Amino acid sequence: MRALRALSSLLLLAACDGSSNPGVRIELVDPSGDNAALDVIEGSLAVQVRQGDTSLCTEGCSTVISGGDFELTLPIESFVDLTRLQGHIIGGPVETWGAVPPFAIAGEFLETAELPVRLVMMAPGTCEPLTLFNVSTAGRPRLVEPRRDMAVAIRRNFALLAGGRGDAGGSNRADFFDQIVVEMRPPLDSPSGPLGPSRGLTLSEDASLVVGETTWVYERQVQGPPAPAQVTVHEGAGFASALALVNNTAAVIGGTDTDQVSWFTARTPFPATTLTTPRAFPAAAAGAEGVLVVGGGPGAEWITITGAPVFIDGVPDSVGGWVTASPSGQTFLAIGGSGAVTTIFRGCPACVAEPGPEWTRARDGASAVRTEAGVLWIVGGDDSALVDLVRWEGEMPMVSPGPDLSQPRAGAAVAEHASGVVFVVGGENAEGMLAEAELCTPAEGLDPLN
Repeated sequence: MRALRALSSLLLLAACDGSSNPGVRIELVDPSGDNAALDVIEGSLAVQVRQGDTSLCTEGCSTVISGGDFELTLPIESFVDLTRLQGHIIGGPVETWGAVPPFAIAGEFLETAELPVRLVMMAPGTCEPLTLFNVSTAGRPRLVEPRRDMAVAIRRNFALLAGGRGDAGGSNRADFFDQIVVEMRPPLDSPSGPLGPSRGLTLSEDASLVVGETTWVYERQVQGPPAPAQVTVHEGAGFASALALVNNTAAVIGGTDTDQVSWFTARTPFPATTLTTPRAFPAAAAGAEGVLVVGGGPGAEWITITGAPVFIDGVPDSVGGWVTASPSGQTFLAIGGSGAVTTIFRGCPACVAEPGPEWTRARDGASAVRTEAGVLWIVGGDDSALVDLVRWEGEMPMVSPGPDLSQPRAGAAVAEHASGVVFVVGGENAEGMLAEAELCTPAEGLDPLN
């Protein structure tokens, strides 16, 4: 078994079996980049390590912290399997938690000779701006071109941030943010066609979808960063469309003056299908057998890649918002498209609509992301720093306040960082377009490493 060694505020992943594999530094830091254990006079650090489907800390990986210093050896078995880490510090002014997205130690673009893997430690139930040092982007993690309404697609530890709208209008930029080193990488090649405000979707390990004024799939290259390839979709598709992924097939749903749905995998297009009515700015979410589409036009409907759409009546008029599914995938909640009114859909694909819980802090301009554990984060809004969380208790959705952002943000890009921690970047407020990034942690602590 290989091992990784931690000294003071620095964890070192290194082969201890005589091999010549280079080490990987892991720093426990706070959002400003300081030693996360600095204020711990007497406390402890516990770390969980998971590679592939195997937990490597079943016997417990922990050590004492004294005056901000600690020493710990952690098990590591592979340089190619996906590695997940979580940390927990107690004994300081507050308990802190941190996690990193899945990464391969010998993975692409992991420039360990220059940049450490950073385990950002934060108190539960907080949002904090990221100001730790960066090699690029003016010394801190931020957008080079401040903007809002970007497409977001996640692959392992990388966040693709494409298109959007800045002070000068529509943007064609494609940024590449590495969440394990908390560093903005050099931008990807911009598409040759215009983007502007855009939607994003992760198609697979190798491909990410960006839908703006034109549609592109960024494909992973054997050597070098992902590159864009144009995809043909129906006329009117764009920022006014909804995106969904069902059984590894993407659906681009509706848009401006259109009732069309385009279906495709990363490389294979399928015949377009037709909605029951044109829909602009609908909300959508995939189930096991199809996609629930809500609003943007009368009622809602259930669509599949084959077969006719099924119209669902008795649904309040709505534009925008989000649809999120229960952990079982049998129940859906539509929220954010019709003010404080929400709607529950049960029994899909033979969906029956009923009133859902009131959203007392409804607001325009918010963004949202659903974490791997199934919690929907509704983030920011027009002149708003509020965060709301939608959780499920069985088949019943519950809406509750989350931690406030560090500043108001409308149209921000939002993605899951790791283990329920959420990454937020960009957006707009009364000061103008934003470039800064922040992390938000759930009050209940981290989601388990699965």
